[in-house]
Amino acid sequence: MDSHPLFSHNRKNAQFPCPAKRSMLRLIYNLIVLSLITPFCLVKKLFSFISSGSYTQKIVVWGTLFLLLFGATYLGLLDGNWLSGDGWKDCSICNLIQGGIKDLRSLKKANYILQSKALEIQFLKEQKENLQIQLQDLKLTMNNIAYNTVGQILEGYASKGITKWNIENILKKLEQKLDEDIVQMIDYALQSTGASIVQSRTTRSYHYPGGNYSWKSFIIFPFVKSPDLILQPSYHLGNCWSFPGSQAETVIRLAKEIIPTAVTIQHISKKVSPTDEISSAPKDFAIYGLKAEEEEEGTFLGQFTYDMEGFLIQTFQLKNESSELMRYIKLEVINNWGHPKYTCIYRLRVHGDPRASKNCVDDHANKG
Repeated sequence: MDSHPLFSHNRKNAQFPCPAKRSMLRLIYNLIVLSLITPFCLVKKLFSFISSGSYTQKIVVWGTLFLLLFGATYLGLLDGNWLSGDGWKDCSICNLIQGGIKDLRSLKKANYILQSKALEIQFLKEQKENLQIQLQDLKLTMNNIAYNTVGQILEGYASKGITKWNIENILKKLEQKLDEDIVQMIDYALQSTGASIVQSRTTRSYHYPGGNYSWKSFIIFPFVKSPDLILQPSYHLGNCWSFPGSQAETVIRLAKEIIPTAVTIQHISKKVSPTDEISSAPKDFAIYGLKAEEEEEGTFLGQFTYDMEGFLIQTFQLKNESSELMRYIKLEVINNWGHPKYTCIYRLRVHGDPRASKNCVDDHANKG
């Protein structure tokens, strides 16, 4: 088998030797020469065609050559700088690409700056809310201190002709003044101005087992707390209306007929709670407006959530598209923040617009 000519590559008398390196170099050389000669031959053939062709053919060929040369010159293909240098930068497409790249970089930079600013704004917003909560807590603490201090001073003057009734009256006015400084809105559910609880439409209060609930020798809860407490300004711990479970309702007769616009719910801070938590605070609740005490459903004015981690005093804007006059407000507590036995409400305030009520009274008087 080794004697066959196809397998005798290394023999001097081989009939079919493999191409040597010299043959490969010759092939490459021939290809280069062919690539150089081919354009010359084409041009020569073209000129021979022009010389032997008709007059019309000559015009067409010369016109075509002129257009090709003019186009190449216009595009800068013959100036030597099209592939190297700055000539390529004059291309409109390249300009568009470069402009798009610059715009993209600018947008990325602007997006990065906006994201950084958004994080800063969110951080500042959280800081602002925390400071507002601390400020409100500080205000309530200062109000409590002022209330207790004034009460102690007045009790010292009891022996000098100031009766206990006068002291209580002065303290109530002081509480109202301190409340006004915080909310800055008239409370039409304030008991001292004529508002009252409709007992027949109010959930029963929670009965604390074992009598009074005390903390550090101070009585915090008596046996039963009346729902009237939510209509009274107070800065005393435990001076709230508590009801069993997490669901309840109460109807309040307002001091006057108004178009209700907002309600305010108040609870205590964790800092002053003896258990260091306020899971008995109301969470989700709904507000209804009633024209009469016997009205069952009333007008739905909105459902809201009291934020246990938010301000101690939180105001909620009501939804009253009909702008009807209301004399009664129903508070429906849906759940609390997890306390298994009872829920506490320290204060409920109702705000609104009394001008429409005044106009109605004036209209009735004029008709009479």
